[in-house]
Amino acid sequence: MTCKTLLTRMSRYIDGDLEEELCVQLKKHLRGCDRCKIVFDTTRRTIGFYRAGKPYEIPRGVHARLQRALRRQWKSSSQKKSSRA
Repeated sequence: MTCKTLLTRMSRYIDGDLEEELCVQLKKHLRGCDRCKIVFDTTRRTIGFYRAGKPYEIPRGVHARLQRALRRQWKSSSQKKSSRA
């Protein structure tokens, strides 16, 4: 199985909708490909958080950096819109 094939079938695997033979191939690929394993694990955890429906607390430092980045983006976007008007 190639990385591209894994990515196209990952959601079906996580949902339990992938044929057994493809599951075997996917697991084998994940054992040998660190990049796909990272993407797979991150996707699976993200879906798990979403399905759980529980709020996920962002660490204080990350929250502050995110807020600053969003403010900068908002200011930049607002300034571009007002210069076009």
